[in-house]
Amino acid sequence: METPNPKINELINDFYNNLEIIVRKAVAEELKFCYPENTQINKIENEFLTAEQASIFLGRKLSTLYKDVHLGNIPFHRSGARKLLFSKNELEIYIKLSRVKSTKEIKNDISEYLKSKKAF
Repeated sequence: METPNPKINELINDFYNNLEIIVRKAVAEELKFCYPENTQINKIENEFLTAEQASIFLGRKLSTLYKDVHLGNIPFHRSGARKLLFSKNELEIYIKLSRVKSTKEIKNDISEYLKSKKAF
């Protein structure tokens, strides 16, 4: 009996993990057409992400996300005693602030610093 390909198993697990998110988005889109007055409710729901959604949004494992929460490296909110929520806007800002400079930018910064030191 052949053992299944681990990559296929990983893809299937990812699919099932993301299935709830896909279905929720599809239902929310359909509800917008049926009930346009509920767009404010949909907007509030889309502003916050669960831990699972945030890990997908950031492209990290869930365990890494929890580690970052524990270390205080990532902004989060608590809903109740245990449930964590993540603001999509705050996560986008977090991503933008964690930009790494290119080698060329670093070299330019060093040369500018050295030029300023020679001026004194």
